[in-house]
Amino acid sequence: MEKAIESNNVDQVIERLKKYNTIQDEKHCIDIYKEMAHNYDIDLNTAGYPDPVMVAKSVDKLNLGKDIKILDFGCGTGLLGESLSPLGYKNVTGLDASEEMLKKAKEKGSYSWLGQCLLGSNQFPKELIGKFDVAICSGVLLKNHCPKEMLGEMIECLDSKGKGGYCVFSMRLDEYTESYYVPEMNRLESQGKWKKIDEIKFTKF
Repeated sequence: MEKAIESNNVDQVIERLKKYNTIQDEKHCIDIYKEMAHNYDIDLNTAGYPDPVMVAKSVDKLNLGKDIKILDFGCGTGLLGESLSPLGYKNVTGLDASEEMLKKAKEKGSYSWLGQCLLGSNQFPKELIGKFDVAICSGVLLKNHCPKEMLGEMIECLDSKGKGGYCVFSMRLDEYTESYYVPEMNRLESQGKWKKIDEIKFTKF
């Protein structure tokens, strides 16, 4: 059994986190997260990672009620579910490509269901289409982490019976200004698939 490294040395943590910037493609992404899963939470908490809390607070500000159905894209070790749970949200589903990360998420007990899925790659579970009120993600929209097609899946999972829903996610500023995600966001908006209603800027790391 691997043990998490109890380390408060921020410099060492930052060096480990730099591995995420070396990810080359989806397979490499899965390999990296398999390697890092056992120490993921400690590293991010040490370095400073407010994204899950900020996304959870944004969901709460929607005032949709506590019984809404939420789908967490790229849930990882479950930090977003863990942030939603104290706010009263219990109906949270999580999807991730990494078996090791999902095991950590399951241990937190913040999800009603967890599934393994390579997002944005035509593997999205058909039974989840049109079933949710809110789609969320944190730390997923990064270079070579996930195809831009995942954005379409976030929209697709929302209630399709006229009520619609919300997508709430975090992105680094450099990814927001330089990545291939933003052109896809604009394309989806031009097609009337969604529209931007709010943006919050905050400091991390």
